[in-house]
Amino acid sequence: MFGIIIGLEVGSRKGNQNFDDLEYYATDKKIKSVFTLANKIFWITIPISYIYALLRAYYAITYGYIYLYKNPEVFLSGELSLITDISSITNTAYIVLLSTLPKVWKVRKQTTALLIYNILLLFSGSRTGLLRVLFLIVSYFFIMRHSYERIVIPKKKIVKYTVIAFISIYIFATLFTNVVNFRTGTTYYLKDINPIINLISSEGRTWRIVIDTFDVYKNTTFNQHLRYYFMPLINTITLQFIFQKIGLSFLQASPYTSEYAINSYDYSHYYTYISNQALYLSGGGLGSSYLAESYFFGQYFGVVFHSILIGFFLSTFLCKVNKSLLKNAYMWTFIYNIFWSPRGSALGPFFSFFSFSNVIIFIVLYLYLGLINRH
Repeated sequence: MFGIIIGLEVGSRKGNQNFDDLEYYATDKKIKSVFTLANKIFWITIPISYIYALLRAYYAITYGYIYLYKNPEVFLSGELSLITDISSITNTAYIVLLSTLPKVWKVRKQTTALLIYNILLLFSGSRTGLLRVLFLIVSYFFIMRHSYERIVIPKKKIVKYTVIAFISIYIFATLFTNVVNFRTGTTYYLKDINPIINLISSEGRTWRIVIDTFDVYKNTTFNQHLRYYFMPLINTITLQFIFQKIGLSFLQASPYTSEYAINSYDYSHYYTYISNQALYLSGGGLGSSYLAESYFFGQYFGVVFHSILIGFFLSTFLCKVNKSLLKNAYMWTFIYNIFWSPRGSALGPFFSFFSFSNVIIFIVLYLYLGLINRH
């Protein structure tokens, strides 16, 4: 926490506040054109995303959650492959919408549609997507209303939102409990305990992971340490996010297999595999933590360094909004993933922007803006 605060302070001093330029940025012709195009792409792809979510739910309910990982060709061939690729564009289109910094009311319908899509994905056993989207939405609404629109929320509404938040937490904790039990075919979460306690004790394993990592560190090599930390960077530099789409990735093994857990150098998979092999092979996961993964990069120095890096990135990009659509898109993608880092990858959020769907979207935007400039 101390490292993140230092990073935030350094980044805010380095960056220049330019919130007053919001109106100019939002009314720029190019930005308005981007919003229009991204909005069309979003509404074209969201119905296909619903189909994708329902199909995944059908396969998960009918054949089991692990089936889709043991048979990845189901969604990677034929018509279903096209549906998968198109559905992956929906989140990117939404982030591009946010990158144009629209007023909150202009993206309410799109936000609702995206939430429904991620709720549908719960029935396929996927939970992290919904949590990330919720974090992104809350962040955007908060930043827009307080930093840009200068809107102060009345005390009565704060109480109202707090009550809604507690009710929502209970509902989502119940949903997540049932999702884990469903996808693993076990009672990994005990059914006779309050779901919030279940969520905290069984899902909130950040400190358990960190403590276990001390032993993992001692029993693994220096080469493994570097790979656990730098693998997102390696995958990005070697364009694995593109090669995976055409079946030419380094690792051909499917997730939730022994080969993938050992050779992917994805610490969340490896940690679950060595902690509870039966749970992992049945499709379960214990997650990871940026604290654990950054420990592999210089032990305590690595944890402090990475925390400063997070704070620096957050403050630097927040201080430079309105400067570039591409920077804004990177920032919102970073925020979309960074809130999951206490239970996820360390470097993952920094390179999550580099994905196949993002490449497609920005090529389309580049060609579209070039066409506008010619006319």
